[in-house]
Amino acid sequence: MGFKPRPPAAIPAEVSKPYALLRSLCAELPGAEETWSFGHPNFCAGTPPRAFAAFEQVKGTWLCAVRVGPELRDALLGQGQPYVRVPYDRSGDWIGIAADRLDPGRLAALLAGAHALLSRRR
Repeated sequence: MGFKPRPPAAIPAEVSKPYALLRSLCAELPGAEETWSFGHPNFCAGTPPRAFAAFEQVKGTWLCAVRVGPELRDALLGQGQPYVRVPYDRSGDWIGIAADRLDPGRLAALLAGAHALLSRRR
C-alpha cells in the first residue's frame, strides 16, 4: 500500500498506539497513501491525492484530524470532547479528535466517510 516506515523519533512513544491505530485503519481504505508534510503524517486518496486524515500536534495536544464536511463537523463540535476545532480549517471540513480519546469503531466510520467524501467530490 504505499505506507513507508518512518524513523521511530518521528512519532513520540506516548502517541505511538493512537498513530498505529489511525495508520492501520487508513491502510484498509482503497488507494490510501501515507505522506509526510508539515512535519507529520497525512493520509491521502484520489487523483490528484488529497488528504482525508492527519496525525499532528496542535497547541501541545496530539490529534487525529479527519475531513468530515461542514455539517458533520458542526454536529461533532456540538458534542464537545473529544472533538475539537483544528486551527488551519478554513474550509470548515475538518475535525480534530484527541489522540488519547480515539474510539476505534467511531474513528473507522469517520475515516471511511472522509475517504468517500473525496470520491464524491471528483
